Amino acid sequence: KLSWGVDLTKPSTVLGTAAYMSPEQAQGNNVDHRSDIWSFGAMLYEMFSGRRPFRSTDERAVFYSILNEKPDPIGNVCPGIPGVIEQIIMKALKKDPSHRYQQMDELLKDLKDWRSASAAHEEKKSIIVLPFENISPDPDQEYFSDGLTEEIITDLSHIHDLLVISRSSAMTFKGSKKKIKDIAGEVNVRYALEGSVRKAGNNLRITAQLIDAQTDHHLWADKYSGTLDDVFDIQEKVARSIAEALKLKLSPEENRKISERLIENVPAYELYLKANAEMFKFTEQAINRAIGYLENALSIIGDNALLYSGLAFAYFNFVNIGVKQEEYLLTAEEYVKKALAMDPEFPKAHVVLGWIYCLGELP
Repeated sequence: KLSWGVDLTKPSTVLGTAAYMSPEQAQGNNVDHRSDIWSFGAMLYEMFSGRRPFRSTDERAVFYSILNEKPDPIGNVCPGIPGVIEQIIMKALKKDPSHRYQQMDELLKDLKDWRSASAAHEEKKSIIVLPFENISPDPDQEYFSDGLTEEIITDLSHIHDLLVISRSSAMTFKGSKKKIKDIAGEVNVRYALEGSVRKAGNNLRITAQLIDAQTDHHLWADKYSGTLDDVFDIQEKVARSIAEALKLKLSPEENRKISERLIENVPAYELYLKANAEMFKFTEQAINRAIGYLENALSIIGDNALLYSGLAFAYFNFVNIGVKQEEYLLTAEEYVKKALAMDPEFPKAHVVLGWIYCLGELP
């Protein structure tokens, strides 16, 4: 027996090392190579977490746990472990042999695929933009902090050598109390951007900080104070500061994209952000409010590809929730055509057009 627990096989017991014995082996049943896969999974669990999946100083208690209990999720034991690794280990530790990997080659392939993906992530820097916290006196200004988050994600997505986690994935961490390292581990990125927004009337104060999730070191941080008229410049400064901190060289096209102002009028831009916040509530009332905001924005600045794409998205959301599907699908298509007539390459319009095609309503 080792000083730190039950490890050595004892005479007159089931053959094997108790802490690494598969359920079928612990029961004395016939075993095959899948029993070794279980044992390998137990060793992987220990290698990554520093503790065994089933622990006790009493061998009988170890057997009972192996047969009847689930190991603690390794993500709880070892925060920050990649989700793929956790899935591989927990699949290897399935109590029913038919639910495990059936061949060791399958397990090794998943490990190699993860390693290759991790190496690719290292070669191509990766980041998650966490939802900016609204610290405004008015909680109804949440739409502005969420909108700023999305705009920064969009700006950074123009940088070819930077992998940026999508808005939908990033927003799942809104209000999360998880550590940056744990969040980065879940989405398999190296860097995280977090910040806050304080908006009071026309005054604006934004803070942002870039963190290396592996070391928890701050690579860059800054504060910006100004008015709503400065919001576009602030968004651009944040994107450029991140590129500089990560030593990413921007191409002329990337520079142009980051500098681009899809809506230059601040009141119209605010209406667009309010519409965006309403659309993601996915209720008929909220979508109608979103359409109202977008139409008001159009009345201020006239034809605009972003606003037309927003209306296409709004009407497609009606289709998503089952409201006048045939009528509103055609309306969404009309607004897509208006957006593409202004800019044939406009990404948001093509996204909605892709959804329409997926429904098979267009030739």
